[in-house]
Amino acid sequence: MHPLSAILALTMLVPLLAPLIRKRSACLITVVFNFIIFIVMIIADYASSGMFFRVEYDLGLASSALKEPGEWYRVLTAMYVHGSPLHILMNMLILTLIGVPFEDRVGSRRWLALYLFSGIIGGLVDAGFALNSGTSHIGVGASGAIFGIMGAFAVLYPRDEIPMILGFILLNRVPVFAAVIVMGIIESLYIVAATGDNIGHLVHVASLVAGVALALPLAKGAKEGSAGVRMSVDLKALSALVNTTEMSDIYERILKEDVPEVRLVWFEQFVKKAKCPKCHKALAHVPGKFFCACNFKLSYGKIS
Repeated sequence: MHPLSAILALTMLVPLLAPLIRKRSACLITVVFNFIIFIVMIIADYASSGMFFRVEYDLGLASSALKEPGEWYRVLTAMYVHGSPLHILMNMLILTLIGVPFEDRVGSRRWLALYLFSGIIGGLVDAGFALNSGTSHIGVGASGAIFGIMGAFAVLYPRDEIPMILGFILLNRVPVFAAVIVMGIIESLYIVAATGDNIGHLVHVASLVAGVALALPLAKGAKEGSAGVRMSVDLKALSALVNTTEMSDIYERILKEDVPEVRLVWFEQFVKKAKCPKCHKALAHVPGKFFCACNFKLSYGKIS
């Protein structure tokens, strides 16, 4: 492996760990990091011709890698490498349009777990079929993981509306379930037709199925981890902490949101940004109560 490929592979820990260490959007971190990797590959190729393809070769998922345990890192690294400007632009656009609203509903950690597992499963299925058929290719790109997000989104929030891209056509708002059905059919037809267009249609379908299969365990974990902010919560009491435009906006979202998981996400943002109305310092928090070193206390009930 070329030293540049090794460095890029190590830096891929950033989008994996950053959302876990600090509360940041896993989706947006993933999008930014994919662009950084691609830009570094372009710059390296200008400095040394052929370096772009060398990184693809080192980090892409080759079917032959399944025979070598030491090469299995590729199932992860391949998801952060793209083959062309159009490839990364389309993938990152779709990931942003779909991934951000889905992360708002399930949280960063569950989003990241689903993204990784569905992408890895899709890559393994594709590489396994290639190996079994005696063919060889190197797969790169985040599209498998994106299809996994789409599949889980359709199962958990089928009536939510999202923008949908068909080729170069952007459809404004389409129910998630309908969008996924259409995309699943299109990708399946490509597999049956065996078009040989150098696009990982099998990865897409396998990851889509993986996302659908992982959706219910994801929903169960979300319900066990948080049941919302309904039970014995005095939302009026929280209004005493609404002292900025940002806090007002978050408070309104808590009041109006019907989805428990999404409401909890907004409540967590409220807790994170709450400041003491007396001394204006950050408030300490335990379920049901805010308090400050200046002796300010506010009880609002108990999170259910």
